[in-house]
Amino acid sequence: MTAKQLMLVARQTYKTRIKSVGFWSLVLAPMLILLVIAGISFIITATQSHKTPVVGVVNEPALATYLKKR
Repeated sequence: MTAKQLMLVARQTYKTRIKSVGFWSLVLAPMLILLVIAGISFIITATQSHKTPVVGVVNEPALATYLKKR
């Protein structure tokens, strides 16, 4: 088999396979999976609160009532 015949067979096979749904699912599935994982990761990161809570212990009654009103 010559190189020209080999290229002819390879080209014909490629043209028939590129039209199939299975080919495109194999090509696009890894990219879609990565996009879904990145989207879930982004949503989880965006919904988490990065603020640290502020806690104070007060023994003075006037200051305690002021902070409760706040």
